[in-house]
Amino acid sequence: MTETEFREKAFADAAAAERDYPAMSEDELRIVARNRESAARFAWSPYMHDPKLKQRLHRIRIPTLVLWGTADQLIDESYGRAFCAEIPGAKFERIEEAGHFPHVEQRDMFTDKVLRFIRSKRA
Repeated sequence: MTETEFREKAFADAAAAERDYPAMSEDELRIVARNRESAARFAWSPYMHDPKLKQRLHRIRIPTLVLWGTADQLIDESYGRAFCAEIPGAKFERIEEAGHFPHVEQRDMFTDKVLRFIRSKRA
């Protein structure tokens, strides 16, 4: 998948995810490269998924909130809902106008949902 295709599938607004690489400093480019390298090292084993994850989720014993961007075209919402259902007591919430990275595209909404969830568990 090209970077353009990735942006179109991963973001509600693909234009917001565009990067002007020629305008970036060497340090900024190094960070981009290292982030990609880290993602590949941690996630590519060999297909960027863990086939055993679903059978391990029942072990989670802490309050869990799963947030999902409604415009995510990389991974279907049903996948997130199915995994959420395997975590005892987990809560699933959608974030409108966000794709695969709701914490980036809808930072305030994401933060609000996380903080409300944390507060609800303290009460």
